[in-house]
Amino acid sequence: MLKPIIVDQYVAARVYFGCVVVIFFLEGIIRNVLLLLSKLHKNKPTPASHWGVTVFLHTTLTRAVPIPYFTDYHVLDVVRFAIFAVLNVIFALNTNQYTTDYTLYGWLTIANGGLAFLLAARSNLFSLILRIPAPVLLQYHRWIGLATVADATVHVSFNIMHFINTDQIMSNLASARIQVGLAAWVCLVIMLLTALPIVRRRSFEVFYYAHFLFFVFIGGALYHTTKGPEFLLPGFGLWVIDRAIRLAYGFRNITVESATYYEGDLTKLRLRGMRAAEPGQMVWLQLSGVSRLNWHPFTVASSVALDGDHAMPTATMTPRTTVAIRGLGGYTSAVQQLAEKEPESAETSISSRNLRVRLDGPYGVSRFNWHDERLVILVAGGVGITPGISIASSIITAATIGSSSPANPPVTTHIHLLWVVKHATHITWFADELHSLHTLLSRQPNPTVRFNVMIHVTSNASSAPMPALEPSNSSSVEMMKQVNTMSSPSNGNPWRLQHGRPDIHRWFTNCKGTAPSVDAAVNVCGPAALVLDVRRASVAQSSGSCLFRIEEESFEL
Repeated sequence: MLKPIIVDQYVAARVYFGCVVVIFFLEGIIRNVLLLLSKLHKNKPTPASHWGVTVFLHTTLTRAVPIPYFTDYHVLDVVRFAIFAVLNVIFALNTNQYTTDYTLYGWLTIANGGLAFLLAARSNLFSLILRIPAPVLLQYHRWIGLATVADATVHVSFNIMHFINTDQIMSNLASARIQVGLAAWVCLVIMLLTALPIVRRRSFEVFYYAHFLFFVFIGGALYHTTKGPEFLLPGFGLWVIDRAIRLAYGFRNITVESATYYEGDLTKLRLRGMRAAEPGQMVWLQLSGVSRLNWHPFTVASSVALDGDHAMPTATMTPRTTVAIRGLGGYTSAVQQLAEKEPESAETSISSRNLRVRLDGPYGVSRFNWHDERLVILVAGGVGITPGISIASSIITAATIGSSSPANPPVTTHIHLLWVVKHATHITWFADELHSLHTLLSRQPNPTVRFNVMIHVTSNASSAPMPALEPSNSSSVEMMKQVNTMSSPSNGNPWRLQHGRPDIHRWFTNCKGTAPSVDAAVNVCGPAALVLDVRRASVAQSSGSCLFRIEEESFEL
């Protein structure tokens, strides 16, 4: 017989709850130590030198899982999941001889529910204080959610089997306590089903609003048991505080400076009024022209706002926030209908006077402190360039308005951006931002940032000459001239253009050569296949003199 690790079931649930919280703190401590070491070594010219065991551990944990359909995960994800799964199995061990033994799984359900609620707030304490990136917390949130449903299902199943075997099914189902418990379990199952990728990606609003059934689960759990508040109320309290803060920020005056539709089903909004965002952060956006109820998350790209030929950014200037919306799902496709595309126009301006926007955010933290990195590598696929633009803009702007001293001489930062697009006309999506950054650097007498941009056009038709287009406004005319001449090395564009898919390994080798013996910070955002290629190249290129550290975000086209 398997004996429980702790006989007192209530105590076992509390210990389990504490163990998972300790895992979160260990994640945060490790990340903060690495960030501190990065900051301490930023201005030291000492070449990077890593022990063989360090390189081995780094490449092993960074490596993608070599199993079909699981290549989106890497070995470190497997390690995290294994630790969490083992912890759940250990605390779920039980003899299950008597009906009182089934209560253990009810306690574990409530404990996991409380943990899931701790991670539900957008202004998450584990993110704000411990600097744990949102993708990592989201992983834990999903695993904890699965554990909650699993424990609840085991608890319900054992009890129903006992009721059937003892011919007490009808009498027990008449109990209000049992009915409420079953309703709470049904809510968990609905949340699980609507959180499946096929539902979440195609109908995000169904997934989002179905999660409000968690409040029914909380009420049911508190009614069903006597000692649930200590597990559930901490997360609920933090969620209420988070909602109050978000409500206050919801009354900010957000100005839509421009709204432009681009060929390729992309709408770009330029906004003012949002507080400055850190590189790669996300906002939740509500467009009254699409829906007054639905909010959708988008990564922001904050770029430099040049207001004249001699304008320079200052520390007090209001940031310009760009949100790019690609028509990939129901909500995002509806955004495209705000503009009527003209058949022969590369871009179409949308009237922003009556376009009302509400923003919630920004949220999230990056794995890196990008301003302390000396070799920054950004890889993007299509609209996935938004975090890359955000990171490059932040570094370049900070270097422009920053100051150095003899004690802290300036250190050159190398930024390499690889952007993969399907059609050449898609370059117009963020050509303005790339030109602005290039202009800003060109005005510096001794720039401390080197910014190199490589664009790959993968469509076979892109190798042919661009068709003559008749844009609807002067900016479009100029933009299409740039697109039609961008393959020329002397055209003044801040990028180099190649046709076909990029060789990530070779490009990484070239990037590494610009800053020898310096660790690289890599950000990749794009389709899963591109993310996998970048992860494999990061593993292959890592060595004792240079580790390629990677953060990623993938999406389905």
